[in-house]
Amino acid sequence: MEHAKKFALIPEHLVSKHTVSDKQLNDLDKSMLNILNSSLEEHEKVKQYYAFLQNKMNIEEYNLPWKPPEEPAPSDNIEVEPMLPRKEDTYDRVVLNSVPQGMKNEASKALDFIKEHSNILKWND
Repeated sequence: MEHAKKFALIPEHLVSKHTVSDKQLNDLDKSMLNILNSSLEEHEKVKQYYAFLQNKMNIEEYNLPWKPPEEPAPSDNIEVEPMLPRKEDTYDRVVLNSVPQGMKNEASKALDFIKEHSNILKWND
């Protein structure tokens, strides 16, 4: 019984409230076919069809032109740290802070190697 499927019996009149009936679908289809089969010009058919869809489905907001999200204007009071290190900071500290925690030991060894062989290896500023 542990793995058996469990079913709940629900009266049909409760289910029918939450589903679209065939009559409603048929009415929508008939209205759309009447618009498409009319003797109007194509652009008039499109306008009527679109207006009908807007009324039935509330799709007006989906077809509005796209607007980028509004960003707050940058305030003059906010200080932004420069990407490059300050004069008193060394590149060692910047590099070690940018390396994942598990790789700090290897990064430190690599920096020490670069310092020892500074005559061969140099920073590109």
